[in-house]
Amino acid sequence: MINQVSVYRQPPVLSGCRQVKTI
Repeated sequence: MINQVSVYRQPPVLSGCRQVKTI
C-alpha cells in the first residue's frame, strides 16, 4: 500500500496515478 501512495504522490507520473485509480 505504501508503494501505491508513493506513486500517487508523484504528479508527473500519470501512469502510476492511473494504476492506483484503477485499484
